[in-house]
This record gives sequence, structure tokens and C-alpha cells, in this order.
Amino acid sequence: RLGDCASALMISQTRCWLLVPIVFLITLQLMYIALDNDIQLRHETDQIIKLANADKSRVQHIFSLPKNQTSQLDNPTPIKLQVPIPQRTQKDALTEKRRESVKQAFLHAWKGYKTYAWGKDELKPISRSNQNWMNMGLTIIDSLDTLILMDLKQETREAIDWIAEHLDFDRDLEVSFFETTIRVLGGLLSGYELTQEKVLLEKAKDIGARLHRAFDSPTGIPFSSINILTGRGQSPSWSTYSSMLSEIGTVQLEFSVLARHLKDPSIAVKALDVIKKLESLPKSDTGLYSVYISTTTGTWGPSERVTLGALGDSFYEYLLKMWLLTGKKEDIYKRMYDQTSEAIIKYMTISTNPSHLTFLAELNNKNLPPSQVGKMDHLVCFAGAMFALGAWTDNLHDSSYQDKHFQYGENITRLCNEMYARTATGIAPEIIRINGDHDFIVDPGARHYLLRPETVESFFVLYRLTGDEQYREWGWRVFEAIEKHCRVENGYSGIRDVDRLPVDHDDLQQSFFMAETLKYLYLLFSPPSLVPLDQYVFNTEAHPFRVFSD
Repeated sequence: RLGDCASALMISQTRCWLLVPIVFLITLQLMYIALDNDIQLRHETDQIIKLANADKSRVQHIFSLPKNQTSQLDNPTPIKLQVPIPQRTQKDALTEKRRESVKQAFLHAWKGYKTYAWGKDELKPISRSNQNWMNMGLTIIDSLDTLILMDLKQETREAIDWIAEHLDFDRDLEVSFFETTIRVLGGLLSGYELTQEKVLLEKAKDIGARLHRAFDSPTGIPFSSINILTGRGQSPSWSTYSSMLSEIGTVQLEFSVLARHLKDPSIAVKALDVIKKLESLPKSDTGLYSVYISTTTGTWGPSERVTLGALGDSFYEYLLKMWLLTGKKEDIYKRMYDQTSEAIIKYMTISTNPSHLTFLAELNNKNLPPSQVGKMDHLVCFAGAMFALGAWTDNLHDSSYQDKHFQYGENITRLCNEMYARTATGIAPEIIRINGDHDFIVDPGARHYLLRPETVESFFVLYRLTGDEQYREWGWRVFEAIEKHCRVENGYSGIRDVDRLPVDHDDLQQSFFMAETLKYLYLLFSPPSLVPLDQYVFNTEAHPFRVFSD
């Protein structure tokens, strides 16, 4: 075809001969590219299959079980782990790398605890000692479901063996009713649901019965602390012998789950009656609840302070989550949640200057006109997740209501991200305060960071509900800041001033860092089928409970 070539290109046949090797080389190059792409595709397919098989292995035994004992991870499985075929392998490879980094951070924290504080409550990583304020091996119980979800078989087995052999509640010991319920009872129940290890339910039954005696006050309002041997309860004198709203209103999930597994509704009745009691009290003009209630009279305490920070926070969260746990069948919780969430938006919101961030203030009084206090705890950052989840699960209101609440949750989370982004360390302080021309400032008396989880909790929930990658990016930046400033040789430590470099560590690895902060970060970079939000409810210590189907 040299004549055709010469005619088409208007060149001589001799020159056409010169084109032959060039065309041949181009053809070889195209064949090489096609072959290379095929090899790359096969490699990526192999990686996807490996990831899928790795996650499929989780639905089998997470660890060896005694003979004749089955795991709920067999059939039916409480966590349906499915790894969808990635559409963008490069992004998913990065996500998997980040998830593995969080897992390695957990293992670093666990190794330090096991080496220097095994069987004690919390590790002091710098002094290589421990803090034993509850004397229950708190980190082991609080970390158990994180170990399971991260598929750490050996560590899980070690934790359950310690619980079976060494966790003894038959001791003359006074404990916080609230903290023991959410951390110990909650951790044992979640671990049981994920494994069906009977010893975990037996221990939960034991501590549940001992904690239950806190309700034996003259009014049924539980005492703040309880002696788990004698059953004697009391509330502190500094609160005029009142209990705190967050304490009495953040135990209903745990006692309901315990009652369900023991098939004994009476276990939950007194906890649920507390919510009925709160609803029956005289309503304030705002519809919000102050933070103290007397255990002797059953009436409001001396302070009218309203807050979604310390003393009030998780009460509002549990109104929504009790409705979800019961399969959206118990209207009292939904009714109270709707009333309070609307009041929070209406009366507690400040728009900052100049960025118009959504700042969730406190109130000095619960009646009108409300007196706002421009103070916001890091603890409040759970509210981003709460409002978003409340809107996403709502089935009683129109889309305008749902959109308003969802956007409010997004806006709170945006402010919480700024709490991290605007400090020298990239880590948020315990408290911020409104500042006229600079949105907010770090509270001079609360510049510390305790390894808290609330902001990454909201990142996790909002990512699951929106798929917006910005929440993963925000979460990764927080994780990198923690790695840079909180990681020490034998674990992780809080810091005393988020705006001071180099940092000054407080030498304490809180148990909730492993129960909540690292768990939420791990789930942020995990497939949505790992603890799906339409099938599980997290308690306020990040222990997942399966939604009731009956």
C-alpha cells in the first residue's frame, strides 16, 4: 500500500518506507500500555479481594470460643461486614491506610497500658504508673468492643480472660453511679452483644444489680454514688444533695439493654420512670431542663443553669437514642427530644462575629427571657451528631424541619472543627468563650485537652449520613495533631495548654480515648456496613447496642 500512502500524504514512496518502523514502534508502545493496564487492574482486583476476604473473616469467630458455645458473630451476625467494590481505588487505598494508622495508634496505647497498668483503671504513660479511681480495670472493659471491631483477636481474648478471672464486684467500694453504668455496664453489654460470651452477661448482671440500688432514694431519683457492696447511696453536699441531670438521664439505654438480655423488664422500670418523672415536673418557659434535681424531694435543685456541656449534655442525647433503641416505638422520648431540640435552637444559639459560626451557649435561667452565657464546652460538640441523627431518623415532621435540624448539626460541627484549627497545636481546648470580633477565644482557665472524643464523634456520624469527604479530612487532621502532640513513648497523654509549644503533658491516658476517640476515628475510615447507624445506637461512651427488633 505504499502507493496509497504516498498519494494520501503527498510524499514519495521512499519516505513512506521510513514511516513503517515508526508505526511499528507506536504499535508496540500501545500494546505495552494495554498490557500494563491489564496487570494493574489484576493487581487492584487482587487487593480488593484480599480486603473483602479480610473483612469477611470478621463475621466468623473473632476469637476461639469454648466448646458447645456459639458466637453471635456466626448466625445471626450483629455486624454485617460487607466491603463494596471500590469505585476509586486510589482514594480507598488512602482511606484504608488511614484506618490502619488509627489501629496502630490504638495498639500503641494498648501496649503501654498492658505493660505498665494492666488490671488498673488508666495508664499514666510518662511516669509508667497508673490511676485507679474506680478500681475495676476500667480501660480493659471500656476498650473491649474497640478491640473486637478492630479485629484484634489476641488482645480481645486477653481482655475477656481478665474479666472472667479478675473482675470482682463483691467489694466495699463506692463508685459513681453514672460513670460505672456507661463505662462498665455499657462496655460489658456491648462486648456480650458482639461475641455472645456468657461471662460478659454474667458480669453485667452482677454490676447491674448492684448499681440498681442507686434508685432506692425517697423519690426514685438515683443517687450520684453507690457503694456496690452495701448498697448505700448518696449525692454530694456541694450540689445540696441533688443529682445531676446528665447522671440521672443517661442510664436508660444500659438498663434497657440489660433487661432485654435477661428477659426481665423490671430491671429497666426504675430507670425509665426517671424520664417520666422529669416530664411530669413543672415546665419552664423555654421547655429546657436545669442541671440539678433533688433526690429527697424530686423537685428542681437550687440552680436554674441550662447547659449541653458538663452536668447536662447526654440527657438530651439519650432522649433521641432511647426512641431509636426501642425501634421508634416509645413516643415519650421522641416528644421530649423534639421539644428540647427546638428550644435549644431557639434560645441557646449565638451567631459569632465575624464568621457567623453556630455557637451553642449556656443559659443562666430556664425561664424567659433567657440569659445567655457565651461559654461552650468541648463536650457540647456531641450535639452536631445528635442533631444530624435526629433529623435523619425523624419520621414525624416535614422536610423543612428535618433540613433545619440537619443543618444545625452541620453548623455546630463546623464550629467544633474551628476549635481545633485555630490553636497552635491543632487541638481543641476544654472550653471556649464568645469574643466580639474574633468569633471565640480559648477560656483562660480551661486551655487543656483531655483526649476528648465529641468532635470526632460528630465527624463520624455526619460522614456516614452525607458521604462528604470533608469530615474525613477534618478527622484526619485531628488525628495527626493527636499523633504529633499527645503521643508519648508508652501511650498517649492529654496536654495542659493547646496554645503552648512545646506541649506540657498531663500524664494520663483516659479510658475514653480508647473507648471513644480512637473508635470513632477508626469507624470514620471504615465501610458504612461496620456498625451501621440504622441498626445500632451508641451509648454516651461509644459502646454500640443493637436496635430492638421486638
